[in-house]
Amino acid sequence: MSNHHGTPRIFLFFIAVILKLTASAVSGAAFVVHSGLLYTLGIVLWLFWFALLWFIALPVTDALLKKHGRRLKKVAIAIIAFVILLSGLEFFGAMTGKIGDFQSNFLGADTHNLLGALQTGYGYNDSTVLCQQASENLLQGKNPYQSSNIVAGGIEFGVPYDRLTPIQTGRFTGSFPYPTGPEMETVWDEAVLNPADPPPEFESGMNYPAASFVLPALFVAAGITDIRWIYLLFVLAGVIFVVWKSPPKLRLWLLAGIIASVEIWNSLASGETGILFFPFLLASWVMWRKNWWLSAIFMGIAISIKQLPWFFVPFYLILIFRFFGVRRTFLTSAIVLGVFAAFNLPFIMSDPGLWLHSITAPMIDRFFPIGVGFVSLEISGYLKIDSRLFFGALELAAGLAGMIWYYLNCRRYPYTGLILAVLPLFFAWRSLWSYFFYFDVIILAMIISDEYAENKKPLTSALVYPPS
Repeated sequence: MSNHHGTPRIFLFFIAVILKLTASAVSGAAFVVHSGLLYTLGIVLWLFWFALLWFIALPVTDALLKKHGRRLKKVAIAIIAFVILLSGLEFFGAMTGKIGDFQSNFLGADTHNLLGALQTGYGYNDSTVLCQQASENLLQGKNPYQSSNIVAGGIEFGVPYDRLTPIQTGRFTGSFPYPTGPEMETVWDEAVLNPADPPPEFESGMNYPAASFVLPALFVAAGITDIRWIYLLFVLAGVIFVVWKSPPKLRLWLLAGIIASVEIWNSLASGETGILFFPFLLASWVMWRKNWWLSAIFMGIAISIKQLPWFFVPFYLILIFRFFGVRRTFLTSAIVLGVFAAFNLPFIMSDPGLWLHSITAPMIDRFFPIGVGFVSLEISGYLKIDSRLFFGALELAAGLAGMIWYYLNCRRYPYTGLILAVLPLFFAWRSLWSYFFYFDVIILAMIISDEYAENKKPLTSALVYPPS
């Protein structure tokens, strides 16, 4: 089959899209209705999704499935049509406010809670509030790390209490595995009476690196009052750039893969702050061979926005080292760190202790367990460990094992680094849905850009070392 018409690996991506949507829906429903059975089913589905992505990342997959290419193509086209239809219905329901009015009882008494959670998901959350507030504080000459206030911001943007991040302290000290709705509502109702003094039970600090508010500030200064439109501009710019850099006859497949990745567009609608680093991380990995210094700049911007891209850096540098050697790795590292310093150094110099405490808070604050990974067994009550240290050790072990494996094998399987970068988070105390939202699109874009170009050069041609 000609690459111009797609390949089995491209078609498998769309099957992975459906599997991911199903896993995300099951895990989300488990959180809302507190079902241990759904939590367990979610874990199984997510693991199947990881396995399918791994299969997609292997070059041999195209040869193994060559005979099934036409059948897989039909399945992919059907999935694209289905996802577009589903997204249209979801968008209509969200815009008209009709999701919560859907007349069904498919989960019994919990159906109303689940549909209500879907409806309230389209709007600002606490992270969105804090990032926009930080941008506004920066424009007013204030230190964003010193001036954040989730209560004032939550009131301004109408954020419901269940979209805040609780901390296991104060009145929530004895709450486990998560504060109940009435507990959170009580603390919030008291907080709004005195917005100047945020309660310790809710995360109120600006805890992201500086680019998360410096980049949006440029557009807030121009008059854009909803930060989600700013995120959309960056995503569209990144997508256009990467599609333009892909082989012309496969651009439609890449674009279809991005459009079918519903989590990208849901993230924009719900104000998920991680969507801002996505276009930079995408461009960085796609450009790693074509323009190494531009790739490094994009990576530097990505890690300056949020902490999640930090997990990708070791695998990115291993890839550069194994393909291009020590000198290129040193120069790449210098650019990445230089970009990070350019965004953050003014705030480090202003108050180093405050900056360090702020950006390490996601790792050291007493957050409750939450997510789609193995910690959901703890949340459901199937495990009785209640130890951040235990899950932290699992996360560290998975990360180290992944880096060792990738160092030894990345020349043969370069795209697996993206999977290995986020896999440790599946074992973490907090394995939020958003941690797994975007990297599958990056794998698809890398495969299309690196392997299916008409003037393709073998990956081994770039090696400093002879292929093993």
